[in-house]
Amino acid sequence: MARTTESRLPSPLGKSIQTAVEGHGRYDVHHPAKHYHCTYRTRGARTVFAVERVSLDAIVMWLPPTKPVKRAVATEGVVAEVSLPYPYSDKPDRYGRLSGLRSIHELAMEPLLRVKVASTGQALRILYAVA
Repeated sequence: MARTTESRLPSPLGKSIQTAVEGHGRYDVHHPAKHYHCTYRTRGARTVFAVERVSLDAIVMWLPPTKPVKRAVATEGVVAEVSLPYPYSDKPDRYGRLSGLRSIHELAMEPLLRVKVASTGQALRILYAVA
């Protein structure tokens, strides 16, 4: 389990990634930042994705599981897994991933690639594959 900040405020890595994404000309804020995550969309295709903010060791990004994104993840040597909503047949009410994603209709019920990044540069290189 990832270590998080004591107060669950954005971690230095989370803030750095947030600042870099918001300062990059390729992405727009999709929804105002929430306590645990930020939601963005690409300017061209308007593809929506989310980035968590509170983990100290690695930040989780929730991305569309497209071939270009999977290639970028593999190039970075990052471990990623496809995440499905409500994956537990014995617990049908358990969402099974960041609960804040439920309020983002473009992401709530979609399969998403759960990608853990350890640096801002790594995050931006992978995000560049999101079309």
